[in-house]
Amino acid sequence: MKSRHPALASREKSRRGRPTGGRPRVRERILMTVHELFSRGGIRGIGVDAIAGAAGVSKASIYTTFESKDDLIAAYIAEHDRQFWTWWDRL
Repeated sequence: MKSRHPALASREKSRRGRPTGGRPRVRERILMTVHELFSRGGIRGIGVDAIAGAAGVSKASIYTTFESKDDLIAAYIAEHDRQFWTWWDRL
């Protein structure tokens, strides 16, 4: 839904795409962090507090992006699977 007020429309446009400065979006940062942490400590050994701290996001941001830790794990596995098959297809 488009905003009718020009000031709000310009704010909406500025929020689209990759944030300025080349910093990955919150979801991407969380998934990159989860990959590192789960690889070292295992899925059960790493809590949401540790993920939030290492990713530089709040716990609320994690639960806004992912409904639960189980959803976060499912997204991590799906992303890992996607990356594997992308690599495989290049062989």
